[in-house]
Amino acid sequence: MNESRETIGKSESGLDEGKVRELIDSDNWSLENSFREIDNAVEALKRIVLARGWESEEIEEFVEVAFREALVNALIHGNYGLTEEDKGEAKMWDQALAETTNIPAGNIEVEFTITHDEIRVSIEDHGMGFNFNTAEVSAISEPKNIMKKSGRGLLLIKHFADEVFHEKGGRRIILIKRK
Repeated sequence: MNESRETIGKSESGLDEGKVRELIDSDNWSLENSFREIDNAVEALKRIVLARGWESEEIEEFVEVAFREALVNALIHGNYGLTEEDKGEAKMWDQALAETTNIPAGNIEVEFTITHDEIRVSIEDHGMGFNFNTAEVSAISEPKNIMKKSGRGLLLIKHFADEVFHEKGGRRIILIKRK
């Protein structure tokens, strides 16, 4: 196993400030498949949005919850193609990723536009896609799912974004936040 495969699932503390600065210089990102890269992207988007005149209170939950959750879904379920069953005995997704032999289908593609009254973020993975209507219903309709540690991401995304759209058979999600 090479070094990048060994560290891909580990959510390291601390950001890569060089990478965050690199991301800040663009509105179109191709993110590597790691939790650390997700942390860098979340921090970069937060800084960009704040620099463009939004208040922290307006965007904190959108960026920290909805945007992060969409990136994590693209990483785990999209590019790695893992399901809840694949998680098995692993307590956390980072452990499941570290143990998988799946090879990611591609990077996580992010594009965004920010105006004085709207943030629009598109996140696309290279996986097989999914039926988002079925996924949302099973997350809330089955009592056994209520207390699970995972499986409610789409509901959180919809709660903290003003609008959510799915395209390309579930491989692209578009999040919109308005003032």
